[in-house]
Amino acid sequence: MTMPIAATIGCVAIVLSVLVTSLRGCSGRGVPALVHVGIDRRIAVTDRTGRSRAGAILDDSYVGAALTTIVWSADGDRWWRPARTIIFVPDSLPPDEFRRLRVVLRYGCPPGEAETSGVDAG
Repeated sequence: MTMPIAATIGCVAIVLSVLVTSLRGCSGRGVPALVHVGIDRRIAVTDRTGRSRAGAILDDSYVGAALTTIVWSADGDRWWRPARTIIFVPDSLPPDEFRRLRVVLRYGCPPGEAETSGVDAG
C-alpha cells in the first residue's frame, strides 16, 4: 500500500515544521537568559532577546539532587499551548543558588494558599 505523493509531501512538511519549531525553542533566541523564581511559585523568564514572560510553576515540576525541572505555564497562554520546561543540573548554577532553587520549589506556597505553621493564632 503506497501513499499518494501529495500526502507524502504534506506529512514530510508537517514533521519538518515541528522539528524546526522544537529546535528553535531549545537553541535559539527563546532560550532563557534570566530566570526569577518566587516563594509563591511564580516565575519570570527573560530570553536572550530581552522578552520577559511571567507565569505559574506547575505541580509537574521535579526536584532532585542531580536534576531539577521547572514546568510552568505563562500567564495568558491558551489552553492548548503545552507547558514550558526548564531543566537545571547541578553545574548549571552555583551550588548555593541550586540549593535555594530546590528549596523554593519544594516548600514554596502557591498564591492564595494560607501560610500556616499549624498553630492556631487565635
